[in-house]
Amino acid sequence: KVTSTAYKIQLTAPIDGVSPLPVLTQVLLQHDADISHVAYLEGEAQLSLSVALKPELADNIQADIKTLCDK
Repeated sequence: KVTSTAYKIQLTAPIDGVSPLPVLTQVLLQHDADISHVAYLEGEAQLSLSVALKPELADNIQADIKTLCDK
């Protein structure tokens, strides 16, 4: 088993008035991430994720999230 690195993703939200949480969760699960902590603060419109990732996946996930945010 590959060691995973704890990885924190900060995201300003919501995207088009929709919580990005389901989308993000889907992306992370596609990348086989172990989501240990998810916090979504509606008022501050900020999403904070702490995930355990295989190091080589971190860049892919950031790219995917950026793509989703830019839509």
